[in-house]
Amino acid sequence: MYCDGEKLGDATAADVAEGKTFTSYAGLKVTGTAKASVPTLQAKTVTPSAAEQTVTPDSGYDGLSSVTVEGDANLVPGNIKSGVSIFGVVGSFEGSGGSGGSSDNNCEAYHITSASAVLSFKGTGTVKVWGYGSKKSNYTTTVYAFVGDGYYAGSSYGTPSKTSATFSIASDGTLSGLPSGLSAIDLLVTVGV
Repeated sequence: MYCDGEKLGDATAADVAEGKTFTSYAGLKVTGTAKASVPTLQAKTVTPSAAEQTVTPDSGYDGLSSVTVEGDANLVPGNIKSGVSIFGVVGSFEGSGGSGGSSDNNCEAYHITSASAVLSFKGTGTVKVWGYGSKKSNYTTTVYAFVGDGYYAGSSYGTPSKTSATFSIASDGTLSGLPSGLSAIDLLVTVGV
């Protein structure tokens, strides 16, 4: 039986997938040699955020082989405010205040510029004072540098030495333990440091 070659296709072995057969223009059975195209895939890691994210491959890639969503060991109910849901984890934390999720105050501080300022610390502990003050007497001014548990007073000669002091909060809420006669202060008063 004779078949006109023009009625057959014009594919070559390079046009047909490797291992598949076809009939050539000459009427012969031919096996294809074309290698299958392998897509270039990319793996990506995503960090959750407040906004929705769409993950797509970068330029030069045909698709994604995998997408990894990072986890965080701190994403637990005890670290999330009660009634709030973050990525499906519903919070149970009902405390308030300081670091570590505790309602205890680890440290408190007041900035004062007057010795008559009223301080109202929630906690108790050693009161420390940091900053500067001055006292005028006749034609001289003495400058004080407060360093937590004491102070240094300026001197006209030599090196000033530290005077230890015990600071506390008086019953009227003012700071006690300061040198008498201070005319100006700029202090940070702390408890818990």
